[in-house]
Amino acid sequence: MAKRYSIPELRRAVMIVRGAAFRSGYESGLTQRQLAKRHGLSSATVCRAMLAVGIKARPKGRKRTREVYRPGTPSRIRKELYAKTAATQREVCAICGKAESKRSSLGRKCRLAVDHDHASGRVRGLLCGRCNLGLGYYLDNPELLRAAALYVERTTE
Repeated sequence: MAKRYSIPELRRAVMIVRGAAFRSGYESGLTQRQLAKRHGLSSATVCRAMLAVGIKARPKGRKRTREVYRPGTPSRIRKELYAKTAATQREVCAICGKAESKRSSLGRKCRLAVDHDHASGRVRGLLCGRCNLGLGYYLDNPELLRAAALYVERTTE
């Protein structure tokens, strides 16, 4: 059952959301939850007020940016670099050569993951979700990957 909002509470929230203090806090990267707590409101009420005012909510704790963010990695690259790398790879994974088949909860095709060297931060390429997880599980360690490949070759008939 949907929660009912009291009109006075929602009006108060809309006034707060339109205020300069809220906007400056939101622009500086505070989350909805932090701003709601600061102003004595529930997070749901703040979300509803933001929608009423026309402010698009961003995912939890993420600052607004012109960069592409891939969940699960700290790697952020500009949209232009992502597009250039994707075009170079023909929109397929750099390891398996397949397009990303995973879908979001909204049914949209997911982007390829940005693979990067954890030591230097240099972008190595774009990977599908499976290959990206595989590298992560093997800690980007070539010896472990070779050992796993040898094991699979040895045990496969």
